[in-house]
Amino acid sequence: MNNLGSMLESLVADDPRRSADRLLSKMCEVAGAEGGAVLVPQGENANVFLSYRLSLAGLSSLPIRFQDHRARLAKGEVVSSPGFALAPITGDGDSKLGWVYLESPGSAEPKELRPFLLAMAKAVGALEASAGPRVATVNRVDANRAGIQRLLEENDWNIARVSRELGVTRRTLYMRLAAFGIARKKVPRLSKPLIA
Repeated sequence: MNNLGSMLESLVADDPRRSADRLLSKMCEVAGAEGGAVLVPQGENANVFLSYRLSLAGLSSLPIRFQDHRARLAKGEVVSSPGFALAPITGDGDSKLGWVYLESPGSAEPKELRPFLLAMAKAVGALEASAGPRVATVNRVDANRAGIQRLLEENDWNIARVSRELGVTRRTLYMRLAAFGIARKKVPRLSKPLIA
């Protein structure tokens, strides 16, 4: 346990955003989950803060699953159903920093995941402290959405070109489009003018 604890502390010690990403991937590995996400509160809903190997079906069903179990999640309960699990990330004084969503988790015991949830609370809390109030996170997400839309318009909705520019795979870009609710436009290809 000391080895795990020191590893988790070292993950949180550096860049909090990268730490949260690495913690999520390690948590998915330990839980035997196919993928996962970290959700942060936004009013009565939750936004996807970051995700790891989350399927498009999992990403699209996430808002519904969150709304269906919102009352239990507000009480700080862990929700576990066939195909997914949602666990709260609590900070000092049991304040809700967010939730961890695991897609198709294996048979991991909650006590195995507890150190990860505590470390995730530190990483998300550090991010929140460095970014200011939660509204800044929401604005950053909106800025990402606007940035993706701007790149798509500039590149005539060429998914391959935009994904290269963002440094992500086309699948990741499609998942971001679904998460942000951006409907894909079909732009007709224009023939190039002939040079005389």
